[in-house]
Amino acid sequence: MRAFIPTLFYLADSVARASSLCTGGTVIIVAHPDDDLLFVSPDMLNDISSERCTTTVYATSGDNGEDAAYYLSREQGVETAWADAINSNSSSSGDWTTSQFTLSGLTVRKRTHTRSTGISKLFLRAFDGGFGGHGTTLSGDESLQCLYQSSCTSLGTVDNSNSFTLDSLQTFLAALIVQQKPAIVRTLDYRIAYGAGDHSDHATIARIVLASAALVPSSVPFKLIGYQGYPIANLNANLDTIETQEKTSVFYDYTPFDANECANATACAGRPETAWLARQYESGIPLSFPQPNSTSDPVVTTTQQAQAAATTTCAALAPSTYPAVSLAKAFTVLGVRMIVEPVSAAITDANIALNATASASSEDVCTGQKASSAIDGIVGGYQGAGNISNEWATLGGKANSWLQLTWTQPQTISRVQLFDRPNLKDWVTSGTLLFGDNSTVDVGALYNNGSTATEIRFTPRVSSTLRFSVLSVGNSTSDIGLSEIRVFSTTPGQFFTSAGNLALSAVATASSANAATRQLAKKAIDGVLSGYPTNPGAEWATIGGGVGSWLLLRWPKAVSVSSVTLFDRPNHNDQILAGQLIFSDNSTIPVTSLKNDGSATVFTFPSRNTTSLKFKVLQVSNTTSNVGLSEIQVN
Repeated sequence: MRAFIPTLFYLADSVARASSLCTGGTVIIVAHPDDDLLFVSPDMLNDISSERCTTTVYATSGDNGEDAAYYLSREQGVETAWADAINSNSSSSGDWTTSQFTLSGLTVRKRTHTRSTGISKLFLRAFDGGFGGHGTTLSGDESLQCLYQSSCTSLGTVDNSNSFTLDSLQTFLAALIVQQKPAIVRTLDYRIAYGAGDHSDHATIARIVLASAALVPSSVPFKLIGYQGYPIANLNANLDTIETQEKTSVFYDYTPFDANECANATACAGRPETAWLARQYESGIPLSFPQPNSTSDPVVTTTQQAQAAATTTCAALAPSTYPAVSLAKAFTVLGVRMIVEPVSAAITDANIALNATASASSEDVCTGQKASSAIDGIVGGYQGAGNISNEWATLGGKANSWLQLTWTQPQTISRVQLFDRPNLKDWVTSGTLLFGDNSTVDVGALYNNGSTATEIRFTPRVSSTLRFSVLSVGNSTSDIGLSEIRVFSTTPGQFFTSAGNLALSAVATASSANAATRQLAKKAIDGVLSGYPTNPGAEWATIGGGVGSWLLLRWPKAVSVSSVTLFDRPNHNDQILAGQLIFSDNSTIPVTSLKNDGSATVFTFPSRNTTSLKFKVLQVSNTTSNVGLSEIQVN
């Protein structure tokens, strides 16, 4: 990453060159058009009724990987909703004027309300990153999350107006705060971990805002308030009848412009929007900037230092309150079936981690929290079962910490279970598994209770080493580590091998696939045994598909096939109960119920030559909402 030099002089100079707006009001910075309506309201409505100057920044277009007509309609919808909230006599787009807003070297689209000139909107139009932060086909798989985590160096816009780096985006937002001198900055949830139930763009823009706040000089005091997102559906309703009615009325002024939203109370019945409209929850307590006890402005010269300053700000605060999710609880968020279900921690196969030697980036020898404690066979640690010496803990380690297992002979590895430290403060929110051949497997957020395994399945790898590297952590983390790591050479029910797997050389298409979450047809033949909730991007999932859904494999020339192995999606709600294999000569093989834990169901038959293989779904469980497969193997 290039050097980041957002000096206070540079920020002040940028502001001096921009036209001044009214000050002392509110700046709202969210990810998508409608985030303010759903999660920052009714505080947003109170800003309007109090006639505070309010500038709202929408970091992404909310394009969802769709064409320009969709995101332009969403922009018009949020303007219409705000016009209603301002009590304008007309809610047409004519209530807004367009101009170009330039600050810190970036020029973005600005819309100002004609009758309340203190209210304006800045549309940055960066690409939507998708629910899981994997980007979309339109974005080239880029997202705010990959920008924040340095997995990509820039993020483009849907209208090709800008290419944001993390430095330029943070500098822009910091300069905006300096220019506006708001009393309050509102954003989304900067405390929630990735993969913990909220949209990746929500969690990321909030983190970026928090880091930007650390760049603002002490001459500009303000309060930063974060607002929880999707998971508030599981919390108690906390708005009174009038607040709920006002919030709902404004939201339903927006929905006709969003083809992916429910447009009214009847259409929204049973969906999370109804719950969101009756709730508003802050993320922790408001933060005051500049920080108390600060005698001078921090010297911030790099993006990493800005993020570190932001993390330090939150470290002493109590974590946000999130609902305890019951086992196998499912809910739908904007058409995406969300299922939170822990993997059983029971050991059913030989745990070969017990035969390895463990080393780590750092360890606390004095307390006995050594690397070897992660392979002692005991799931425990500080504030958990056992004692403190039953876990591995780093010395101040966060992202980039690692634990490595080494065996004297190569091992065949196809499944890993990870147990986070049992205390709720130190939390691994993403990582990678690295093998001796330099191949990797992504790891999502670990369960933050220290007693539930997060299981990762994949094509078997032969390796004498396995390194787990931490990529991101919860904001309150001070000493990242693991309670335990278990390593297995088989997956439950069937050993999965890529040897002779003809599916790997096929081209896959499907009846439908969720491009926004990267749950594409080709992910069923990527050789990775995984899926939601651990790694959604490793499975194929339809969009609302059930009976009649299909996956088709094609080969350029005939192949000889005598067995097909099907791996259902690993969540326990979407289950295939019956299906059919159809070959290019129209011969068929019946498919019985697939195992509902994502393990293998094998179908063998007399060998036949074929140029295609279609798997068609004939029956699904009552809880199925988006049928699909984790993997298909053809031999």
